[in-house]
Amino acid sequence: MFEKSLLAQNIQYLANKTGKKIGELEKSAGVSVGYTSRLLKSEEKAQLPVMDLALEAAKQFEIPLDLLLTKRINEVHPNELYLIEFFNKLRDDTLAGIISWTVETKEMLEQSSGQYRHPRFFPDDPQDIYTDFHYSSLFSTSNELDEKSICTLVQDHFLYIVQVKQDEKKGFEIYFSDNAKKKTSPIVCVWTNDGLFRKAQELFSLASETRNQINLSYMTRKTIDSYMGKLQEPESGDDLPF
Repeated sequence: MFEKSLLAQNIQYLANKTGKKIGELEKSAGVSVGYTSRLLKSEEKAQLPVMDLALEAAKQFEIPLDLLLTKRINEVHPNELYLIEFFNKLRDDTLAGIISWTVETKEMLEQSSGQYRHPRFFPDDPQDIYTDFHYSSLFSTSNELDEKSICTLVQDHFLYIVQVKQDEKKGFEIYFSDNAKKKTSPIVCVWTNDGLFRKAQELFSLASETRNQINLSYMTRKTIDSYMGKLQEPESGDDLPF
């Protein structure tokens, strides 16, 4: 059973940090006003409304539920919260169609291709143009490619999220890559018991759902909007700043 007072402390901390009102959160969760404060003192066994409140808090604060229930948020490493915020932004931009993902299956990644670009796959035999490719992790030599990898362009760098496995354990490895310079920068490796795992898993699901939809880049939308007359025209030059 999780610690109810820990949940209440995390909600109070996040509410103060984000400026959200706890009363509105409680109303959305279907619990009485002041319920969170009472959790700090109550010794009763956790009832269903506690989980309703936890689920609503996880949704509104965009924090993984397991993180909200098991860790003191004010003691979580800032980089973890920073990456959660980054993943939330990627999710929102994916849903809005601002970014799109390339999905490559294990079969595709391991097959020989003269135009292969994935930064962590290397030919088994560099002298053989028909050779297969193998995955090389920057986190652990025991990590193996699982099912697929997804990729998108973020600020002139490619972001790769690779499904990996180690024995029975499932996880994700995340990289930034400058393909022109052939330089790969590791970001993080997360496993099923990590708060970021659910965020990576969420992006994988979105990538799979949107891969067959028509995705338009920001520049494409800007060009079309300009042609369609949807972009705001520059104001008159009467008030020039010089």
